[in-house]
Amino acid sequence: MIATLRGRVTEKAVRGVVIEAGGVGYDVAVSVTTLAALPEAGTEATLFVHTHVREDVLALYGFATREEREAFRLLLGVSGVGPKVATAVLSGLTAKDLADAVEERDVARLSRVNGIGKKMAERILMDLRGKTVPLAGPVEGRSEKRRTMDELAAALVSLGYSATEAERAAARLKDRSSESVESLLRDALKIVGKV
Repeated sequence: MIATLRGRVTEKAVRGVVIEAGGVGYDVAVSVTTLAALPEAGTEATLFVHTHVREDVLALYGFATREEREAFRLLLGVSGVGPKVATAVLSGLTAKDLADAVEERDVARLSRVNGIGKKMAERILMDLRGKTVPLAGPVEGRSEKRRTMDELAAALVSLGYSATEAERAAARLKDRSSESVESLLRDALKIVGKV
């Protein structure tokens, strides 16, 4: 499988790019985000590549960053999402934006992506729950609000509640994220007790 591709950009268009490496021109599909990050034709570039193989197709998908390639691969794991839909998602959201949307269960944000309806957005959010942490960046770079909610959810899970129950309770209390986890835990326990 091809993991990276370094060479001269010979063509650059909305449908993708052609990278010439070792005398071979590779036709690589890219998201709008990656297309914008690539230099002009005639310049050397490096892409992180996902090689997509089916019975009748061998296609290359290129990404400006490892995180974008990882997001693409995560999206391919969602039922009903193929390479074209995954590329559309990453044309509308960066990998970090996708991670944030998943963490915040932001259906509206994902639904704004061209070609993604509410049902598909909900499926993506459900299937990617808990899988996008590497896309969000290091924990120390995340907001205090997010850390508090993550700690609250982790505390509930350690008490025996499911991740879904814990996340639902944390989401209901996210407006109070400036409070300590200890003070939020009492109310969170009331919420999960009623679920």
